[in-house]
Amino acid sequence: MISYEVGKRYDAAIRGEGTQFDLADDGAFLAVYFSRPEEKEVAQFGAENPFEFRFVTLQGIMMCVFRIGSLNWMDAPYTPHLSQNLTKFTLPNEGEGLSLTLSLFDCSNGELMKLRYMSMSTTFTKKFFAEAMELKMKPFSKTEYFASLNDIYAKYSTKDLLKLSSPGFKIY
Repeated sequence: MISYEVGKRYDAAIRGEGTQFDLADDGAFLAVYFSRPEEKEVAQFGAENPFEFRFVTLQGIMMCVFRIGSLNWMDAPYTPHLSQNLTKFTLPNEGEGLSLTLSLFDCSNGELMKLRYMSMSTTFTKKFFAEAMELKMKPFSKTEYFASLNDIYAKYSTKDLLKLSSPGFKIY
């Protein structure tokens, strides 16, 4: 387990711009990588701003679609087959939900700019876990996964994925 601190730099975060979603036994993690984010972009990751998370499954890949504050919608692919720290799906008790750690990194230097911790609703967590568990039971090939992912991105924009997704989890 890695402990992250805002203001510190992480070599693994020096990369291209984009997003990464993963599940682990201790919750969900959503990392956003912007190169030299503007102050107004960083501010959107604060707890005082809305957050919305949806998903749609296409070709055996869960396409997570999310909006942070007033930023444009973004997407991140997910399959439980690639989650190295996920050994079990524990369905939540009523009133509990999947925790989500949202992080913003400046990918030009690896600095962690913002961290936000949230808890998703019980209903959304059950729906998300049901879909992820169903995918986990299917055969998996990395080669086929990346071919399908390339096909999805060739066919669908983030706006298309948003239109295909069902209403999910939202914090106002």
